[in-house]
Formats: sequence, C-alpha cells, structure tokens
Amino acid sequence: MYIAEKKKRENIAEYVLYLFQIEDLIRSQEFSAEKIKNNIVNQYPVDDLEKEKIQNWYINFAEMMKREHLEKVGHMQFIKNLINDLFEFHTLVVKSNKYPEYTQDYMGLRESLVELAAKMGENVENELQVSFSFLYGIVLLRMQKKEISEDTLKVSKQISLMLGKLALLYKKNQEEELDIY
Repeated sequence: MYIAEKKKRENIAEYVLYLFQIEDLIRSQEFSAEKIKNNIVNQYPVDDLEKEKIQNWYINFAEMMKREHLEKVGHMQFIKNLINDLFEFHTLVVKSNKYPEYTQDYMGLRESLVELAAKMGENVENELQVSFSFLYGIVLLRMQKKEISEDTLKVSKQISLMLGKLALLYKKNQEEELDIY
C-alpha cells in the first residue's frame, strides 16, 4: 500500500511493475485473507491499526482481481488502462518532437519491440504493454535464478532506460503540463 502510493507519485513505470508483482503475490497466497495477513501484512513493522489498513488494501486488491477473473493470469483493468494512458502520453511525446532523446531511445527499440510483440502473440495492445511484460518477465527470471542471455539483458536495459525517461516526462507533465499538445 505505502510502496504502491510512493511509486505511483514518483515513477509510474515502477508503479506498473510493482502492481504486476502484487497480482502475483496475491495469487501465490491463493487469495486467502489469512495467508495474506500471516505471510505479507504481519511482516510490516507497523502498529496494529496500520496493519489493518494494509490488510484491507491487499484484500480489496484481491477482491478486484477475483471480480475480473484473474485468479490464474492476467492484469487488472485499471492497470491495463494505466498502460494505455501511458501509451497515449508516449505517442504525444514522440509526435511532438520536443523530446528528441526520448524519441531516439524509442526509435532505437522499435524493431525489438515489434519482434517481442510477435513472440507474445495476439494479446498485445501496444508497445508499452510489450515493454512492461518483457521487463516483468526479466524480474521473474531473476527471481527464479534462471540464466538470461546478454542480448536479452541489453534489450531490457534499453527498455528500462526508455521507460525511466517516459516516467520522468509523465511526472513532469503531472506537475506542470508539458508542451506536447
């Protein structure tokens, strides 16, 4: 809850990846309030009132996932909407030609993103969805201590840098409207 709020304010790209992790964390606890409390909430070094708030946040998150039938796989609609909003913002930034460093990073990755989208199949809606799914896949591979090729690591670094720049522009646009419209 606290980490999510902080990431949402500071880095929207990290926030999306964090939400992916929360979805999988809840799945790993089998949507059980008791497991969530024992294995997640009780690990927080806060008082009982704060633990209750955290517990409620996780349970509400789990309930939303169940309502959307995401017990096994998939992402919640509000996360998909956020990625789509970011993609619209990304498109405006690229079309504006006012942030050439970001546009150059994106254009340098475009071919790789198209290849990744083809490998992911028909469920891909936009290049940012590809980027987030790819980076989260890297996170999972690292957690499983699986080997990752140098080429894959190179692309993941490039995608991370691009999303980091997009997140900075997004934050700046939230604070003061950028000249991209």
